[in-house]
Amino acid sequence: MLSYLKNNHKNVAIYLFFTLVFTAIFLYISYFCTSDIDEHARFAILQSKGEIFIGNFILYGLAGILTLFSNNFRFVTVAICLIIGSAVAFKICVAKSQIDKIYYNVKQKYRYKSMLFALSMVFVFAIPIPILFTDGFFYRGTFAPNVWNNSTTILLAPFAILLFYRSYEQIQKYSMKNNIIIIVLVILNIFIKPNFFFVFITVYSIFLFAKYNFKKEFFYSILPSIIGLGCIIIQYILIFKTNNAVFKEPSGVALSNPAQLIELFPMYKLAPINVLFSLLFPLFYVVLNLKKMKRSLLFWYTFISFIVSILFFIFFIETGPRMLDGNFYWQIVICAWLCFFTALIALLKDIKQLGFTKQNKFLSIIYALHIIFGLVYLSRYLLTGIYY
Repeated sequence: MLSYLKNNHKNVAIYLFFTLVFTAIFLYISYFCTSDIDEHARFAILQSKGEIFIGNFILYGLAGILTLFSNNFRFVTVAICLIIGSAVAFKICVAKSQIDKIYYNVKQKYRYKSMLFALSMVFVFAIPIPILFTDGFFYRGTFAPNVWNNSTTILLAPFAILLFYRSYEQIQKYSMKNNIIIIVLVILNIFIKPNFFFVFITVYSIFLFAKYNFKKEFFYSILPSIIGLGCIIIQYILIFKTNNAVFKEPSGVALSNPAQLIELFPMYKLAPINVLFSLLFPLFYVVLNLKKMKRSLLFWYTFISFIVSILFFIFFIETGPRMLDGNFYWQIVICAWLCFFTALIALLKDIKQLGFTKQNKFLSIIYALHIIFGLVYLSRYLLTGIYY
C-alpha cells in the first residue's frame, strides 16, 4: 500500500475519499441494519477493560487504540466503522495496483479504467439462483465474493489478497525479502481472522513442494507456515481454553461431514448449483478459455484455493455455543473474490489484445450481471436491514 500511495497525491486523495464513503456506509449499517458491528464494539470494550482477550484481537485492539480505550459504545462503533471502511479502500488500492500492470504501457487516460474495475470488485456478488426462489435468501446459501455484515472478514480481505499474491510470487521465484513480507502477512491474517490461513498453508505448501521439492528454497519458504501454525496454537488456546474467552461454555473444533453441514445449515442443500451461479463469471471464463487456463499457474493456485476453502467448510465445524456461527465459511468469501479477480484480470488482458470479440462481450455481460446483483443486494440490505 505504501508503494501505491508514495509520491502520488491523487492516490492518497482517492484512498481517503473511499475510506470516508465506506465508513459512512458502515455507520449506516451499524445503526439501521443487522450486522456484527455492535457485537464487535462490545468485544472491543470488554477487551479494553481487560475482562476478555480475544484470539483474533487485531480489530478490537485497533478500536481500543483509536478510542484511547474508551468505554463509550458509540465512540467504539464509529472506530470500528472507520477501520473496516479503510480496509475496503485498501482492498480497492490492492486491486488497482494489480490492474495497473495491464495498462502500464498505455496512455494515462486509459489507466483510469483500472480504478473503475477495482471499484467494481467491491460490489461483485453471487447470482442468488436458485436460493432466492427456494429459500428466499439473497446471501445465505451462496458463495459470495463480498460481504457487508461481518467486520473481521472485511478487515481481513485486503491482507489475505496481499498474502495470496505475495505467496504466488514466491512460488514463481524465491525471494528472502518476499519471505519476510509473507511472515508479516501471515501473522496479520491469523490475528485478524484465521480462516484464509488454513487455505493458504494447505495450498501454498503443495505448490511450494511441487516447485522446489526438498531444495533449500522449499524449507526457507515454508517458514511462514510454521510460524503461522505456532500462532494458530496460541490463538486456539486463547479462544477455547482460557478464562478470558468470550464464551465460558466448553467449545472447540471437530470434524464434520456434508450431511451434518446440511442439517445445521439447510440452505446449502443445493450447494453445487449455488456454486455454479455464485461463480458464474469465473467459471464461464475458464470453460471458454480452458486450453489457456490449464497452462496458467495462477489459475491453478486460485481455483484449488477455492476448492480447499469449500472442503474446510464441509469437514470442519466448531462445537459448543459457536456451532451455528458458521465460522469455517469465511475463507470462501476471500477465495471466491480471488476467483473473480483472476478471471477479470485475464479478461482485461484479452480485451486489450483482441478487443471486444463476441466471447469477450459475452463474458463482460456476465461480469456486469454479478455487479448488478451486488448493487441490488447492497441496496436491499440498506433498505431492509436484513443481510441474508
